[in-house]
Amino acid sequence: PLYITMSYRDIKFFIAIGKHMAPKKKAKLDAVVDSETKPIQVSKRKKAQQTIDTSLHQVNKKSPHQKISVFLGGACLTFVDDISGSNIPLANIRVHGASSKFKDWASSFKSKIRFKLQADYYNQLKSSWEPLVEPWENQIRFKQEPIPESHPILYNREIFFASEEVLQINATKTCINQTIATAKSWSADL
Repeated sequence: PLYITMSYRDIKFFIAIGKHMAPKKKAKLDAVVDSETKPIQVSKRKKAQQTIDTSLHQVNKKSPHQKISVFLGGACLTFVDDISGSNIPLANIRVHGASSKFKDWASSFKSKIRFKLQADYYNQLKSSWEPLVEPWENQIRFKQEPIPESHPILYNREIFFASEEVLQINATKTCINQTIATAKSWSADL
């Protein structure tokens, strides 16, 4: 299995990177635009885009079916509160036996993902892990297909989520109080 631990400082670090990488607003430039040439440039751009979309659609129709299957034995994501200087476990989310199949991604896209989800929270009063989400098997199917004769090419998208099992969430008073306390301490630090 793949084990990942995320702390409060890790999350702050990734948020800072995201803010730094976010596109900056461009300064407004004063420019003189010829009102006669602007509509021509826009229409040329639209026509070129339609030509590209049509070409891609024709190439995709001729592509053979592609398939790929991926299997992940398991993954575990543990959240840790390190705001006070010591690492206090918060939650542990595990995914077991995740398998996915992707096919026909050139002309359309179809995927099917099956996995078992389980989550625990750390009860600080008892110093032990307690179940938050009982083991739960489910699947997600995603399908994207081009709408025939649409210019530019538009897509129909469907997401289907299913499980034969009942999702059981154990939200105890201790879990809720710890979550609220952690959220307050984190938001006060931001």
